[in-house]
Amino acid sequence: MKSIFFLFLAVHSYAQDTTIKLRPGYVYKFHCSGKLILSAVGNEQLVERASLPADSGCGLIIKPLTHQGDTNLWIETTTGSFEVKLEITSKAGKVTSYSVGGSK
Repeated sequence: MKSIFFLFLAVHSYAQDTTIKLRPGYVYKFHCSGKLILSAVGNEQLVERASLPADSGCGLIIKPLTHQGDTNLWIETTTGSFEVKLEITSKAGKVTSYSVGGSK
């Protein structure tokens, strides 16, 4: 059985030219500030996306559904918005923590 690893991302406002590498068999948790208004991915066949319950704070759970591919993720919150590229790869390597965000 593959282990599940949670990756926490601090989201402050938006990210430019940020690529987040995802690996099959892992679940990723994106944490944002403010209140989540909407989220979207370009290709829903590549990743499964679920919002955290409102009482758990602002965030998403992302799970890759394929072994390779790329798409974008857009998150809009009451404190700002950001877009990142999600790259799914089955290449060997460790799962890394990312911090995304910045100022407008």
